[in-house]
Amino acid sequence: MIKKRLLFVLLGVAYVSACAVCGETSLSEVTSPDGDYVATVFRRNCGATSALLYHVNIRKRSSSNSADHRGVIEQGQVFLTDAGKVTVFWKAKKIWWSIVKVVLSSASRS
Repeated sequence: MIKKRLLFVLLGVAYVSACAVCGETSLSEVTSPDGDYVATVFRRNCGATSALLYHVNIRKRSSSNSADHRGVIEQGQVFLTDAGKVTVFWKAKKIWWSIVKVVLSSASRS
């Protein structure tokens, strides 16, 4: 009986820990000029063995972003990169973004 309880607890812990392996951090939000849409820049962190990812999601202002069982927000995702900082701005009804990546190497420090 104790072995069954222990197995049940271990399976429960494994299930819960496997569910949300990633975390999403909202870095900035920009509302469209007409106020109907919101573009959000997120940083996705899926642990030490994965690169940080930056992505832009667009949603209606009246809705919200929600993560799936992995902890990832993919609904409305229109841009994804590992290149560093992402800056978003609206121009009319189109969205524009720029990517800035700073690379420091020993050669550039000399």
